[in-house]
Amino acid sequence: YLEGGAFFKQDPATMLRGRLGVQGMSQAFQSPADTLVGIAGSPAEGIQLDYRGDWKLGENLLALEPALPWFRDKNSGLDFAVALDSGYYRTISSSVEFGGTFMFESPGRPELMRRYLEFLGYKTAPLSVVFTASSTKICKGATVSFEPVCNGSPTSYQWSFEGGTPASWEGPLPVILYETTGTFSASLTVTEGTDSNTFSLTDLITVDNCIGIPELAVQYFRLFPNPATDLVYIELFNANNQISEVTVADLQGRVLLQKTVPEDNLRITIPTNRFAPGIYLVVAKGEGWSGSAKLVIY
Repeated sequence: YLEGGAFFKQDPATMLRGRLGVQGMSQAFQSPADTLVGIAGSPAEGIQLDYRGDWKLGENLLALEPALPWFRDKNSGLDFAVALDSGYYRTISSSVEFGGTFMFESPGRPELMRRYLEFLGYKTAPLSVVFTASSTKICKGATVSFEPVCNGSPTSYQWSFEGGTPASWEGPLPVILYETTGTFSASLTVTEGTDSNTFSLTDLITVDNCIGIPELAVQYFRLFPNPATDLVYIELFNANNQISEVTVADLQGRVLLQKTVPEDNLRITIPTNRFAPGIYLVVAKGEGWSGSAKLVIY
């Protein structure tokens, strides 16, 4: 991807310019880019934008076969973005600045960037996974159900359960028996074609040697509002279960937020206004317990 107002004609010729399949023109000196419309049949179809960036001595572009124009000015008919698929490499040439584009009754800049990246061969929705457990503190002899939350369309699920029976599971919805006391980890690897992604949680399941009637699964906290936009609250159900740490991870397993919580804090505020819309995993831990829940941001 290359953008430059004077690169395609006025600047000295380079080897790179010769490989872009485009020729700079000077008609835009008198008719600069204004309202650009994605050309039908191109990946830019359906996008219309106003250009408010630098235009002084900016060039318009002439596509040289097999390159094709993507954005054309609604009023002048001049082209300002051209793409080339040579069969060996792909390029996008633009004589307008991406930062100077403002969408008009069409998808926003993230959608335009997604289309650029997909044309250039980059995956914009990579395979990824996280998972939740039905309970994280149980009595010996109890079972735990696990549920994956995936981005993409996995064709296989390979689970691994420390301390669990069975210790491995193939499939999306395992139910695991824990007959040994201790604190155990769990891991899931999903695959789709040649792609794979692994997500693990350490010290996730705590198994106690309970006496008498087995205890019911405990729900330690709730998230509200959920779905959320700007912020979400974590509220404990039991004042004795103090939260010491909160972690928020995305579907790629990347930790986006991790914070230590002061004592005697039964309600914790988590700002979410910087999170993109999607599904996240919230893990809260305290002394001798941990819990997780899915959070939806819209």
